[in-house]
Amino acid sequence: MVRDYSAFLPGSAPVRRDPTALERLGWGPAFASQIDANALTATPPVRVVAVHRSGLQLAGDGIEEAIPPGPEATVGDWLLLDPARPRSSRVLQRKSLIKRRAPGTGREVQLIAANIDTVFVVTSCNQDFNVARLERYGALAFEAGIDPVIVLTKADLTDDTAPYVEEARKVSDRVPVVALDARGEEPMKALADWCKPGQTVAFLGSSGFGKSDPHQRASRRAGRRHSGHP
Repeated sequence: MVRDYSAFLPGSAPVRRDPTALERLGWGPAFASQIDANALTATPPVRVVAVHRSGLQLAGDGIEEAIPPGPEATVGDWLLLDPARPRSSRVLQRKSLIKRRAPGTGREVQLIAANIDTVFVVTSCNQDFNVARLERYGALAFEAGIDPVIVLTKADLTDDTAPYVEEARKVSDRVPVVALDARGEEPMKALADWCKPGQTVAFLGSSGFGKSDPHQRASRRAGRRHSGHP
């Protein structure tokens, strides 16, 4: 079956329509501008949705498959899949990249996630609140070329969230701060502006800070994949 990828190319006439399968996965002009129609047909674009020791899990327009290790890619990367030689699939230039030094080496770089639009830096409104930690995660996001948003969870466990919000705002005047009760529908409403179709988000925070609930609710609302990092 030959698929028509013309709608995914730069310069396509804008029309009011539902997002395509690739657009729901985060495809946009930054990636379309790197390829031409011939490349799209021969090597269809796919996104890395999981990385395992055995290889990469991919998703695309009618494509759900795994390929062996080969391309130096991480979760969120876009590849031009070479069906005949998957190890030679081309990784498209990234618009953002979260990385860190690999544990125990001090030299090697570990790729965490690519092509993220928004990072939710998550902490809780209790004794675990730590401005220095928020600053570190915020710096990680800015270094990666991503806009961070501070999310204060467990707002239902404190009588007054204002002191936590005030302290969190000291991190940067460029970083929005949202305090929420992660139960019910509140996360879906509070984070809706950053979780629109085609947007990719990541949640950063230590264990026990309440990342799971807003992540799951945001994922259900958007109906697409999100990247996360413990």
